[in-house]
Amino acid sequence: MAFQPGIDFGTLDFNCPDCGGTMRYAGDRKSATCASCGFKRNLSGETEFVTPRALTERINLAAYPIWKPDFLFAHKCGSCKATWLRTDEQTPGKCPGCGATDWSPEETAGKWHEPAGLVPATVTASGAKGKLRKHIGFHLLHPPEIRKVPDALSLTYVPVWLVDAYARTSWIAEVGFEYEEEKDGKKEKKSLKEFLRGYLEKFFDRLEVPASSFEKALQSIFPYTWGQAIKPQPVYFKDAWVEGYKLDGKSALVQAEKEMDKQLEVAVSNKIPGATFNDLELITEKSLLALRHILVPVWVVPFSSQGKKYQYLVNAVTGKVTGAKPLSSIRVGVAIAILVGSLLLITLAVAAFFKR
Repeated sequence: MAFQPGIDFGTLDFNCPDCGGTMRYAGDRKSATCASCGFKRNLSGETEFVTPRALTERINLAAYPIWKPDFLFAHKCGSCKATWLRTDEQTPGKCPGCGATDWSPEETAGKWHEPAGLVPATVTASGAKGKLRKHIGFHLLHPPEIRKVPDALSLTYVPVWLVDAYARTSWIAEVGFEYEEEKDGKKEKKSLKEFLRGYLEKFFDRLEVPASSFEKALQSIFPYTWGQAIKPQPVYFKDAWVEGYKLDGKSALVQAEKEMDKQLEVAVSNKIPGATFNDLELITEKSLLALRHILVPVWVVPFSSQGKKYQYLVNAVTGKVTGAKPLSSIRVGVAIAILVGSLLLITLAVAAFFKR
């Protein structure tokens, strides 16, 4: 599956109406062309009625090339269950995801599809440490171990699925209109309800579905510039981790479809006229235009404090940081005790003053 920055490649999930061949996305987000006979289909249309269809229908993941790099060795963490690839065959040290040291070998052949591209890291280790130190800051109530966190950063390439899709939605709803009617020289507010129907078409361009164990944290340090992606090469993986994707293509499409449904409902709601509406019903046909996963760079460090696990992530392109800043329960307790003690002393001093 070839990849070039700024160009999308992917096979549509519908057949050519002329010869039955496979339609291919033309790249202009408005049309598709048959690879066999050259028939061109305009993706836009005026009909209000559509047939519901999921993105996962008729997708053939077996057609995607399998990634079989002979320079990477896979290991599975016994704690977080994530799979990590390294250029070193030896058992690695701490897991970059959870910090555990329990490992088992993992077979990679036949398991992962080849990445469509890789976004190179541009933030250096020293730069990432500086960003993280600034994010954490200095506070007397922080646990002491938090100050050592930036020194344990490791570079990790994690997978993100990108989905291009086209959707046509028919909608029907009971819409309420308000108007004024004059009677006996007075204006009265009236309301009228009627059922309306319409349609909406929407393109989803590079919808992001993280396939990493860092899923939620990763979304908070987006965006990445997908046009910067290049073909993966061994040099980028030296002294770095590569995470095997947690979601396969079909699972990613299921998540993408849920997000599309949310966006479509909002878009239709904004399109409906009138003051109010009820009983909104959507019928949507979705066509997959492109599906591929990209490896993106993250500086990551897990650490534990007071029996709880924490994690910091630094976007290795923009330097954006995410992660909680825990407080030391002991130091907070001491601070409260000092504050209460100070207030008590002040109260006693004031009471003694007025007894004179």
